[in-house]
Amino acid sequence: MFSFQDLYLQTTNPHLTVSQLFSAKVLLAILISDIFHTVLYVLFFNLVSYVFLGRILESDVNMRLIMALLVIMFLGYMGRVWHVKQVYAAYGGDDAKTRAFVDVHYNSWVFLG
Repeated sequence: MFSFQDLYLQTTNPHLTVSQLFSAKVLLAILISDIFHTVLYVLFFNLVSYVFLGRILESDVNMRLIMALLVIMFLGYMGRVWHVKQVYAAYGGDDAKTRAFVDVHYNSWVFLG
């Protein structure tokens, strides 16, 4: 069963290996998350366009937006894993400090976004 929380915990685990990251289970979860969030963002951009311009975005603009968001979000998961490994190394391999830092850092950026 897929959950965003499980995906977050997997991709913020400093012990996650590259082979585990590219396993079918994790890649499928990343793909589901990327598609879900892409749909939400595209709907939001179209709503904003409709409210301020009186029309939704053209189909070619939507397609470019979809492709860009999918690539950016997929690379974002790779960046998240790399960042967690760097934090883990900076804390000298302390799992508790790494988890505390990542949770605060992630939640701060989510609410800023």
